[in-house]
Amino acid sequence: MFVSRGSLGCCIGQLLVLQMQKREGATDITALLASHSRAKKKRRRQRAAGDAAPHEVNESERDKMLSPDRATLVAAAKAAQEKLSVVVVASSLRSMPSARTSVVTLYPVGKKHGGLQKAWVSDDWLKSLDPPGCGMGNKFFLYSLYRLYGKWKSKRVHFFSTAWLEERYTLEKEIKYDLGALDPVSLTDMKVGISMDGEMLRGVFQHCNMYLQWSPAILVHAKLVYSWFTNFIESCVAASIKKHGTVSSNDLVIHLRTGDVWEERVRTANIVNGGFVFYAQPPAWFYSWLLREHTPYENVLIVTYTTECAYTHAVIAALESVPAVQSVKVCKGTILEDFGLLLQARHLVSSVSTFSWWAVFLGNYHHYRTLSDAKTVVSESELKISASRRQVYVPLSGYFHPESAHRCECCFEFDDACNLGVCDRYEFLLEKDDLWQNSNEQRSKAFAFEVPEWFLKRCASQK
Repeated sequence: MFVSRGSLGCCIGQLLVLQMQKREGATDITALLASHSRAKKKRRRQRAAGDAAPHEVNESERDKMLSPDRATLVAAAKAAQEKLSVVVVASSLRSMPSARTSVVTLYPVGKKHGGLQKAWVSDDWLKSLDPPGCGMGNKFFLYSLYRLYGKWKSKRVHFFSTAWLEERYTLEKEIKYDLGALDPVSLTDMKVGISMDGEMLRGVFQHCNMYLQWSPAILVHAKLVYSWFTNFIESCVAASIKKHGTVSSNDLVIHLRTGDVWEERVRTANIVNGGFVFYAQPPAWFYSWLLREHTPYENVLIVTYTTECAYTHAVIAALESVPAVQSVKVCKGTILEDFGLLLQARHLVSSVSTFSWWAVFLGNYHHYRTLSDAKTVVSESELKISASRRQVYVPLSGYFHPESAHRCECCFEFDDACNLGVCDRYEFLLEKDDLWQNSNEQRSKAFAFEVPEWFLKRCASQK
């Protein structure tokens, strides 16, 4: 039996694998939960005794969290805009050089936060408990890897804790790979083989402790994973159209991660703070720079959880300071309505979050299917014409940053194959920040509007 429990309120997760003896009748859930509780206490002790030294924080400074009001941010954004003597409009944006174009041979190498773990054992039933603090993006990693591993081992996968795998996600709760009489879902899966010897999947459960570490395995088996989320994609898009309307092909959609990483509780004296250390977000100036460089975007839609947030107001002010921008609209609905908006987006700016990761990954598939189903498309070559291509802009900050120790451990990647031939993906290297504490110094950088000289020089060298 497989038990999974994530860290509370974040996406640092550890897979815990337990082998339960077979019993006649129902499984002893009490024993399972007791083991689960013991493992949780052990992880707490490990974190408390971690090798990271305490980070000294001035109490008075921590109590006075920097939160400029909207008017102050707007004035600062206008002042930064007026300093621009010449606005250089690039004819095209170039992505950061990719370390690899395929993740087929990329294996998980996690080592710091949990050590080695055992892969699933040979129980007839593989079952899971949810990490209740886990967000939708991390749940999708859990779901997909359980199914891939169950398929590889020909095991029945049963998600008996359905509270986390909510009905609104329209995902199958049980897959009976091990039975003689397979259901239609299992038969469909069986037609698509595991495209490797299983070493990557085994590596996930032996080495990984953060869900984004599983992204290479998802990308390698993208065809299967896409098929599992087809109904979910359709329901999200339908919900978003009903709530927000249809996204224009000329609109730029931006996802901002707000809420948890900007809350007071993140500002702690201990750097082991539940995973927030990984989530440094792009600064406000990045968004205004992007729009100045790519002027066709006149209308911007912002999708975010917390609309009344200093970071949200800073990004809005930065966008509105760009002369070519005519409107900036903040959109907030249910999780499906907002995710569907990201899926719809022909032009998308992601954030540092697994929610955004899945919006890019599944959105490319949605865009591919939309073009494939269009009556005007008659050949594969027509799917690749520039007028209909998806544009995705990926700011590399936090543990998405190539030089981050966390990215080296997490093996975060997108690969060329996930673009499905219809998406242009641009990556932008921002400041390296491996220790997000929501400090005043970090907040001031996030709310800044003047583009740093080092960034302009780097971009100029790439043109």
